Amino acid sequence: DILGNIVNTLPIIGPIRKEVNKALKDTLDQTLGSQIKDFLGTNSRPAVEQMIAFILAGENKAAFAGSASRLASFILARPVKSLLPSRETSLSLRDELWDVTRGVVGTVSDQDSLLDSFFDEY
Repeated sequence: DILGNIVNTLPIIGPIRKEVNKALKDTLDQTLGSQIKDFLGTNSRPAVEQMIAFILAGENKAAFAGSASRLASFILARPVKSLLPSRETSLSLRDELWDVTRGVVGTVSDQDSLLDSFFDEY
């Protein structure tokens, strides 16, 4: 950050410099934190709406079509394995989904009927 870089150029010994940086950061967070949150909270929605309108505007259709084409080419050029989550991630997602399903369904008999109906349908 800018102020940290300024403090780092001052002729201050290491531990004191760290304390000055920390105090400066804490003071700025305390002073500007709520203002930044207010700004982002009030200005994010109009910015997103403007971005959506820009993307969907007819005069920008050709440019975004070209971008979509380049993105598709980039994805299709990659090995399928690179697009899939790792085994650990897949197992973690499976376990989390199962925990949610068990929590929603509730009892063992309900789980059995849920699985029966799932496999009957698919």
